[in-house]
Amino acid sequence: MSTEREVIDRFRADGYTHEFFLAEDGVHCRECTTQVLEPEAVTIDATERVEGDSNPDEEAIVFAVSDGPCGLKGVLVSSFGPEVDGPLADGLRRLGG
Repeated sequence: MSTEREVIDRFRADGYTHEFFLAEDGVHCRECTTQVLEPEAVTIDATERVEGDSNPDEEAIVFAVSDGPCGLKGVLVSSFGPEVDGPLADGLRRLGG
């Protein structure tokens, strides 16, 4: 299994250069900060689950997103697993839907 950093680096090498994040109100771009998209509005090109380097219980999911909030390609990283609940879990379920 690849590490989170390896997956991010691989996606960036493929042109996913911006950094997106999921918040209660939708998907944001850390660089652009101009627009927020509903999770369903982004296009997910690839997804990879990873575990923490030192703790396999630390699960994350890495998305390669085209057509993000700023119209550009980027990477979105989120916690993943049974401990994720509330608005974050709802947003993850709605991503790319």
